[in-house]
Amino acid sequence: MPLNLPDSSMSLPLEYRAEPADTGHRMGGTSPVAPHFRGPHQRYFCTIEFDAQTALSIFYSFDITGADEARDVIMHNNRWLRQGELVHGVWHRPERRDADGCVSAAMTCHAIAAGAVRSDLFADDIGEIIVQPDGKIGGRPFVENVPRCGWAFDLALARRFRQAAQFATPNPIKQPYVEGFPWDPGWLHVLVREVEGGEPELGFVVQQ
Repeated sequence: MPLNLPDSSMSLPLEYRAEPADTGHRMGGTSPVAPHFRGPHQRYFCTIEFDAQTALSIFYSFDITGADEARDVIMHNNRWLRQGELVHGVWHRPERRDADGCVSAAMTCHAIAAGAVRSDLFADDIGEIIVQPDGKIGGRPFVENVPRCGWAFDLALARRFRQAAQFATPNPIKQPYVEGFPWDPGWLHVLVREVEGGEPELGFVVQQ
């Protein structure tokens, strides 16, 4: 199942909008499909539609409060995480709805708007060339602290994974309407490795 992703030197910017949505790119609300792992802790995060045939919905069961040590998101930050109960994705057709198996989000519901393809590198205020740090489809992972978590992305690259999407914490000044964002402050990186004749394999990095 080939994915419709831009070349790794390019990316599509993602913007979290104020209005809710239950189609297209979106986050929060209710999932369009059931998670692979059942249980009281599963939460829906988002859905990205790569093309007319292929969508990916992301689920997690991390404890954002830190009360449950086994699920404490801090204990799993800046690590290479494979598809599992703590965080996983479900591939499906965009129009699919499994009402009986849907799970809810722990955050507000918002449409996600994708912009035009752009270079994934740009010059910052002091002229240094850096990777786009905001939410995006494709491109390279933005790594804030290379000594701390760069190894996780190096491991993914060595295993032939590439970034499918990067979700950055909303700007509290420009996007104060997003409440309960689970990776605040930080990023969720969704990485994929295409498999001939099958669904792409998934990996994740929570960078905080």
